[in-house]
Amino acid sequence: MSTTLPGTPGWPAGRQQPDGQGGQPVHGTVRQADGLPVGGATVTLIDARGRQAGRGRTAPDGSFQARVPGPGTYTLVTIAPGHQPQAETVRAGHGLVEHHLLLAGTARVAGTVRTAETGRPVPDASVALVDSGGEVVAARTTDEAGRYLFAELTSGTYTVTVSAPSCQPAALPVTVLDGTLAAVDAELPGRARVEGTARNGSGAAVPDARVVLLDTDGSLTAVATTGADGRYGFDGLAEGDYTVIASGYPPIASTVHAACGQSHSHDVSLGYPEA
Repeated sequence: MSTTLPGTPGWPAGRQQPDGQGGQPVHGTVRQADGLPVGGATVTLIDARGRQAGRGRTAPDGSFQARVPGPGTYTLVTIAPGHQPQAETVRAGHGLVEHHLLLAGTARVAGTVRTAETGRPVPDASVALVDSGGEVVAARTTDEAGRYLFAELTSGTYTVTVSAPSCQPAALPVTVLDGTLAAVDAELPGRARVEGTARNGSGAAVPDARVVLLDTDGSLTAVATTGADGRYGFDGLAEGDYTVIASGYPPIASTVHAACGQSHSHDVSLGYPEA
């Protein structure tokens, strides 16, 4: 059980320090790398001769309190289920010593990212590990063989998200247990490109033409405008059938008054609605 020190929260008002609880106070917190508290961890203080000098256990909020016989240098060892043990040096003086620790987990997630069409590994793919609260725990880049590894994890449910150029991203759920390795391989479907040139009836390229791409449901997928050479392109498309619609400037209407014996100048401005 956690030791509560006189004058700290939880110590009953007016209660005296019990016998055998003398010495220098040491307190602090034990947390995971993501900031969550580690409750039920055992905290042991060892003196320079290797003897146990103090011991305590963390509360649900990760806090601990213990005492050592007197000033000196001690080794503080923290052990908790599902976490790697941690040892640090603590120097106790004549007052309250505060010490905070971070514990790494023992679980791992590893896998290989490949293309769905060819099975070839995808190097330099971005892999992120997201916890159940939607927070990104860690991020990696695959090596030349398409492999990645997340180590020092605590048990729980995660989502592995994978993305790479010219591929559709993927999100894969995984549950990891203490001390185990969870294998999560990903196959990314490739993305397609549609490109071409808009030309008029005589075969000349048409610059500044509007090209619209529709999917099989008739929904707008992408819009492009041809360049000076009449070229257009759509990248990052999922596999499937599309409809390409090309058009010039929409018509405009304006009013002009013409008087006999006079010449009138009336300019028109063509463009697309959002231009």
